[in-house]
Amino acid sequence: IYDRVQERARSLVRGLIDAADHAATVPLYAAAIGGLAGFFFSEDEIINYSQAAATSEETYAKFFRGMLERGVYLPPSRFEALFIGDTHTEDHVDHIVHAAADVFATLR
Repeated sequence: IYDRVQERARSLVRGLIDAADHAATVPLYAAAIGGLAGFFFSEDEIINYSQAAATSEETYAKFFRGMLERGVYLPPSRFEALFIGDTHTEDHVDHIVHAAADVFATLR
């Protein structure tokens, strides 16, 4: 179960990065470990709080609202993690990634 959950989280992160890179060239740093995933709108790797705090709150807020309009409920703060569970399927990941690609296109 743990391998499955970790692979699903990694699949989500890869999909988000690809969507940001290809659909709208939005700078995005994302990572996953186990069932946790997270992302920041940044060209640089985020490894501490001060780097995270330097990312755009406004961009995250726009992304959050756009995803909400598409039925994807993200954490309301850019500092929170996404929690991936065994009940999440590749169809869920695909839905999130496609919604994200749509929203990324509005962030250019």
